[in-house]
Amino acid sequence: MNVMLALTAGVCGGAAGFFAANRLAQREEALAEMLCVLDEIAVKIRWLSLPIAEFITESSDRYIFIQRVEENMKVHGADDFPGRWRAAWNAAVDGTAAFQKEDKQLLKKIGGGLGATDVEGQIAILTADKALLSEYHDRAKNELNRKGRMFRQLGLLLGFALAVLCL
Repeated sequence: MNVMLALTAGVCGGAAGFFAANRLAQREEALAEMLCVLDEIAVKIRWLSLPIAEFITESSDRYIFIQRVEENMKVHGADDFPGRWRAAWNAAVDGTAAFQKEDKQLLKKIGGGLGATDVEGQIAILTADKALLSEYHDRAKNELNRKGRMFRQLGLLLGFALAVLCL
């Protein structure tokens, strides 16, 4: 009985550490995808003058986030495109659990500016806010490298410590 309890404690401690490290990795991956999305939006707006509606349709198969926006566009049935776009973008941002509060605030600001101004205004918004999002991504990557390993090791260590205590 004590052996089973010890094994369970060890596995649970290790799983908790790996779960915490995985949350850091998910944030880093989500921010990396958003940087790619913003790069592609900037290129499509600047060089092709592609409207946001066409970008969504064209890019939804490449990006999970844009798939969420497209699904939310169908749900938010506002008549005007800008209102529906903002509601769908914000819902996709809120629906991504990997983002932290500061990530969500910045992404909502970006989504509110897209499609609402002329081409130059959208490019300016994307350039300025993408630089800040890039900083968030760099911090997330550093945090993953620093804390991810620590969480895994600490989880295993605590799990083994509980296992020893149970024996």
